[in-house]
Amino acid sequence: GPDQTIRWLRVVARVVWNNQQPRALVGLRQDVTERKLAEAALKQSDKRHRRLAFELKELNSQLEERVRDRTAALSLSETRLRRVTDNMSDLVVQVDRQGFYQYVSPSHRITLGYTPETLEGRSLFEDVHPDDLPRVIQMAESVATTGTAFTAHVRIRHAQGHYLWLESLGNPL
Repeated sequence: GPDQTIRWLRVVARVVWNNQQPRALVGLRQDVTERKLAEAALKQSDKRHRRLAFELKELNSQLEERVRDRTAALSLSETRLRRVTDNMSDLVVQVDRQGFYQYVSPSHRITLGYTPETLEGRSLFEDVHPDDLPRVIQMAESVATTGTAFTAHVRIRHAQGHYLWLESLGNPL
């Protein structure tokens, strides 16, 4: 049977006149089906792109809202933790694997005479009594290799130069 495919045609025609009488019709017929199909596909693609862009914008807004909510919750949690650490009498520190202070609680000022800023970045070994130092180094190496907690009684130098006995509880993070 005959081909039932729909084709798009562009037709341009002109009348040829002779003595003010139409004598002929001259025309050009061009198959523009491919172009029309491409335009339709582009229009569909553009609609899809706009829909995806809208969905992406919505998802981005939702994500930004979640980040804001979580940031606010984290800030509140940090504020609460800071309130606790700023007002407790226990000495709390966090040291890196080499023994350098990364965090020092404000209670060091009252107990040992040091501000947190004075100790942060220093080695914890600097203020350990020389007689206790080999044992403290051994415990630090053990914690680093085994990851186990420890308890020790250690003399630590006060900012004024004398030593205080402290019970130290270490938990690797």
